[in-house]
Amino acid sequence: MRPIGEFDDEERASTFSGYLNYKGIPCEIEEDDEGKSWTVWAHNEDTLAKAIAEIHEFRQKPDASKYAELAREAQKQEKKARKIEENKASRWREETLRDRWQDRNRKPGIITMALIITCIATSFVSKMGEDTEAVRAFYISELVHIAAREAPVYLSSAQNPLPEVSEGQVWRLITPIFLHFGFFHIIFNMFWLHDLGSLIENRRGTGYFVALILLAAIIPNIAQYCISGPSFGGMSGVVYGLFGYAWMKGKFDPGDGIEMNSSTVIIMLAWFALCFTGIFGNVANWAHAGGLAVGTLWGYASAMRWTGNRG
Repeated sequence: MRPIGEFDDEERASTFSGYLNYKGIPCEIEEDDEGKSWTVWAHNEDTLAKAIAEIHEFRQKPDASKYAELAREAQKQEKKARKIEENKASRWREETLRDRWQDRNRKPGIITMALIITCIATSFVSKMGEDTEAVRAFYISELVHIAAREAPVYLSSAQNPLPEVSEGQVWRLITPIFLHFGFFHIIFNMFWLHDLGSLIENRRGTGYFVALILLAAIIPNIAQYCISGPSFGGMSGVVYGLFGYAWMKGKFDPGDGIEMNSSTVIIMLAWFALCFTGIFGNVANWAHAGGLAVGTLWGYASAMRWTGNRG
């Protein structure tokens, strides 16, 4: 760099420096140790002669409007360029973070794999739901079978709606999630369980994931039982719980590394709505709804907690 000239006024030094930058002569100013003068330096020697000519003209009419106007314009351009670079850097960081989480979080955790294996094993034991005796052991209640042709006991026995559970068979609140009735039923649920479960378990930890799974199983199962009876099964309620959680975290707390692709959100919500139309037959819609409610509420509360703390 080469010095162009000195000023005893910082504002004039800044104005002239900005003017030169606008004219395509890269330069900067430097304050002396005592803070009494400011030197303008040209970055390139090949522009030195032009810069010196400009400073002679500037000293004759330092208050000319063109200098201040062009200096301001140079500042705007500099801010714009800096913002573009910051956005590029930010996008790069976000893409790097997303890629890192995707690479890391799609490896199934121990609980995710245990759930998948249990569902597959249960499907073999129950012959995809065709073995009624095996299936009954997984239902939330067997009262509908005991009642046979009588009025549905699961609706009429208000004082004891879940007798097996009250007698100690608390696992029945969860076991319906392991039942699947058909090849496509289990394939659909296992795909989403692997994808969403791996993401959340590896990001939030095993204990946190287990708590989410239990809540997303118990509440949807109870909701489905209270409205439609005990003859249901599937991991769909849990899947919608995991979906709702990831959806809210990605929307309101993206820095946590859990996010949902917009197309995936549309697919999951469209499927949720279509199932309620009845075109796919007997579907545990209230388990879907319960799971989605649990996941979205938990995900939103978690997002608000962390974003609030950061704010």
